[in-house]
Amino acid sequence: LPSPPGCQTALARAAASLDDAPHPAQALPDALASLARLLPAHHAALLRYEEGWAVAEASWGEPLLPSGTRLFPIHGPQRHWAPLEGERPHYLPDTTFASNWHDVGPWIGERQLRSVVAVPMLSGEALVGSLIVASLEPHAYTEEQVELVAMFGERIDLALRKARLREGERERARATERLVQMRDDFVASVSHEL
Repeated sequence: LPSPPGCQTALARAAASLDDAPHPAQALPDALASLARLLPAHHAALLRYEEGWAVAEASWGEPLLPSGTRLFPIHGPQRHWAPLEGERPHYLPDTTFASNWHDVGPWIGERQLRSVVAVPMLSGEALVGSLIVASLEPHAYTEEQVELVAMFGERIDLALRKARLREGERERARATERLVQMRDDFVASVSHEL
């Protein structure tokens, strides 16, 4: 693991790119790559939980998952392991021994994920997804590395919340512009009638 200053620099750089992007989703692959360079990672992804499924929002590593790819169900009898509660990171040191872990394509055979760190992503109190970092090697992560993933998750979560707020502000501004235009059209129409 790089020295703490290296980690902090990478964390700050990733946060700045997310904050500066007009749409943070565009900067997510770079942020995931920054995180993966600090860890023994073979795959990293931001998953959103949607209609009972874990869906790829962004990913890093091979194979690269297109945004919108449905990966696995998060509820019901076919439920796959995924953090569905709490705010703390979840660590599976060896997926081979996890009772609710199911290998899913494309991570089967030689690409089988063996160590997984998952950080829940919240919107208020609601769980909306998770940040996942995984290795093909069992027991790949230390406690410090799990905490590093948690810090990245917090930064990504903050950037996405800011983006939602900015988009809400833009939508309110567009609605205000439409109302002003309607008022102006009405005034022009009434003035013309007089």
